[in-house]
Amino acid sequence: MNQDYSFAPIERLMEFGMSMAVANQMIQTMNEVLAKSNKPSLQNVTSQYQVPKSYYVVINDITQGPFSENEISGYIFTDKINENTFIWHDGMAHWELSKDVSEVAKLFLLKPPKL
Repeated sequence: MNQDYSFAPIERLMEFGMSMAVANQMIQTMNEVLAKSNKPSLQNVTSQYQVPKSYYVVINDITQGPFSENEISGYIFTDKINENTFIWHDGMAHWELSKDVSEVAKLFLLKPPKL
């Protein structure tokens, strides 16, 4: 009767246990590093980047838009929008004349005077 007292299964089990211990230590270290790092919060991101406004205008008695500020500026330079054009953007209670909307009124100052 020949009995095999091989330690191979025990060695494999010890090797597995050691690997798990090392892996757990690595995970713990990574979690500590991530917790200490400066992760940008959503609050910081939203304060740095603002969503551009969309403007609606009334031209020839027709509501048109949405337009970006650059498009509004172009319409001012081509005289499609003047200071008495009604304009509205999200957050305004009602339509106002473009000369009374501060964001748009400043664009009229960029327009050169007529010859």
